[in-house]
Amino acid sequence: MSRCDGTFKDYCDFCEDRYSGRFKLKENEGLFQAFDRWLEEHKKDMEQ
Repeated sequence: MSRCDGTFKDYCDFCEDRYSGRFKLKENEGLFQAFDRWLEEHKKDMEQ
């Protein structure tokens, strides 16, 4: 189940990363699952 707790800006950043090739969906991964994964990875990057 997807939680998708990001903001609209987060989603826009996710789309930018996705379409530029910086973030790729895994095989059989849905868009919302990918967004959740992107949020988790993005939060880790922001904490460092």
